[in-house]
This record gives sequence, C-alpha cells and structure tokens, in this order.
Amino acid sequence: MKNFIAELLIKLAEKEEETNQLAIQVQTLEIIVTGLLQNLDKEQRLKFITHVETSLESLSHGPTIAGYDRSELNTSLSRLLLIQNDELKVSS
Repeated sequence: MKNFIAELLIKLAEKEEETNQLAIQVQTLEIIVTGLLQNLDKEQRLKFITHVETSLESLSHGPTIAGYDRSELNTSLSRLLLIQNDELKVSS
C-alpha cells in the first residue's frame, strides 16, 4: 500500500511539473504575441485582431475542439486582444 501511495505521489508531482511547464509556455506565447502585435502598424493590428475574432467566432459554432475548453480559449484570446484594442483606442 505504501508503494502504491508513493507511486501516486510521484505521478502527481510529474503532472504538476508538466502543468507548470505548460503554464510557462502559454505565458511565453502571450508575451511573443503581444510583442508581435505591438510591432504592427494600427491598420495591420486591426486587421489581425478582426481575423482572430472572426476565427474564434466560427470555432464557437463548430464542432468541439479536441482537448480544449472553448470558453477558456475565448477568455484567453479576448484578454490578449482587449489589451491590443485598448492600446489602439488610446493611440487614436
């Protein structure tokens, strides 16, 4: 029984490490996307944001995205795009 519990704890620790690594990757990608968007001119940025929002809208009416929670995906993208939209409004 102790071996079983020890194995479960090891697996749990491995899963936690995987989760931490994925979180770091997501944060890194957010930084990269934000940096890329900041280097686009206003017209390119608006076009990109519109394209992403349109794609996201079409996904919300399509089949389930394997392994992804649509609402989490929507929240994450909205947060990134909101930052960019707010920056565009401020610079106008």
